[in-house]
Amino acid sequence: MQDVDAPTNIVWERILDYDNYASMVPKTAESKNYKIVPHKPTKANNFLEKEIYTRMKVGFPMLKLEFFVRHFLYLQHHNSLTWTLDYSKESDFDDSMGYWYIVPHPDDPDEKTRLFYSVGVSMFDWVPNFVVDFMSSKALTDATAWVKKYSEIEYQKELAAGGGRKKATSDDQQKSSPMFAIFGNKKRKEEEERLLREAAEKQAVEEAQKRKRLIGIRAGWKRYLLVSLVLVLTAYNAALFLTDVSQDKSA
Repeated sequence: MQDVDAPTNIVWERILDYDNYASMVPKTAESKNYKIVPHKPTKANNFLEKEIYTRMKVGFPMLKLEFFVRHFLYLQHHNSLTWTLDYSKESDFDDSMGYWYIVPHPDDPDEKTRLFYSVGVSMFDWVPNFVVDFMSSKALTDATAWVKKYSEIEYQKELAAGGGRKKATSDDQQKSSPMFAIFGNKKRKEEEERLLREAAEKQAVEEAQKRKRLIGIRAGWKRYLLVSLVLVLTAYNAALFLTDVSQDKSA
């Protein structure tokens, strides 16, 4: 969990700015969207708004890893974004999945944000241990740190330019809601945040499992075709051998 001194719309803008990740996110050497698929949010698709496909490359000394990410945006209804690898392409990661869940801060919803982040990464055996450690542990803290940094910088620029949102005065707050209502609303919001966060995490897991099942099916068919090809070639070579032996005997 990370609290950010900037409104939620600015935080989302930083997270979704994939084309500029190389200038914001640690260890990111390249990042570029290669496909965007809009959706009409419905109950049937769990109110999915958009899919964003991004090619990324992370850089380490003597090593760069390329991977392709498929992002699922549920901003309006679930305040969340989930992702998996784009399994139609070959990535240098064995697998990756995660989510962002972002809500207005309960103490200052107009000018602060509370964000939650989770990531799971599976690496191939040939990837060095220090890369695995970075992607699975340090990436958790670095991910929320860069979002906080650049969101707050952007919001300060907006305030300096005369933008920002007007905060309610203490008199307005007292008129609009009594003290017991404030505490009740805060508790209710925290419960809603927990439920939505769990839903976002569940959605990410389900998307990853669904796509891994598809990969397993495709891999099974590939193995079947390869085995069939080997058997056909073996039978063909055996037939050629028997033909040669028959011709030698007749000669």
